[in-house]
Amino acid sequence: MAAGFNAQLPKYTPPLQLPSVPTMAYFVVGPQYRGTFDAAKAKALGIVGANRGLLTQGKSVTIQVKEGDMMVERIVHPEEVIAPSKKPDVSFLQT
Repeated sequence: MAAGFNAQLPKYTPPLQLPSVPTMAYFVVGPQYRGTFDAAKAKALGIVGANRGLLTQGKSVTIQVKEGDMMVERIVHPEEVIAPSKKPDVSFLQT
């Protein structure tokens, strides 16, 4: 250990002696909005009807897609057709 490591720190003295005035501050945080549903992308993926509603609720859906001559199952996740959420605005008020 360095010399003086356990020595007592000097007494704290504030740099300026200003009269204290009570201050109050508020942070106002707005709501977080979900991203918008991209209907064109959903249509291109073949998602119709109730499956769109399930995706907007945050649930993944399984659909049948044609690949070549075969029909295969594909899982579509909400983030594939819904834009990222918008961060809430924050305001700082001081009185």
